[in-house]
Amino acid sequence: MRWTDEQDEVLYTYGSLGVAECRRILESDFGVSRSEEAIRRHAYRIGASVIEYETCIGCGLRVRNVNREGLCRACNLRRLVDINREYNERLKRELRENENQEDSDEYRHAKRDYNAVKQQNSRMRKRIGKCGD
Repeated sequence: MRWTDEQDEVLYTYGSLGVAECRRILESDFGVSRSEEAIRRHAYRIGASVIEYETCIGCGLRVRNVNREGLCRACNLRRLVDINREYNERLKRELRENENQEDSDEYRHAKRDYNAVKQQNSRMRKRIGKCGD
């Protein structure tokens, strides 16, 4: 059975939905049963793309591949940038909190006590004669 202009138009119009969908449309609209390979070959001959495209849930762009979350490559990178910015802010916040701890009175008192005990130990070692231990 020969291909008609109307069937070619189906391949041009609905080719981005994939070969299986084109086959279903050809069968329902024209009552013609064609194999997926025959549809692929004919689409190649007439210059119709039958590559299946998916829609990115982030930007709505129709792309060939989306990841598990349904995002295109650009939207996925934007998502990763946002995740890493949040992580960066959390690290900065923790660093500020640690710096604030070092400036606190409690830290200064503990540091002074530590240095005093170290100094006492050093003086006692000198009296005993154990300078390097």
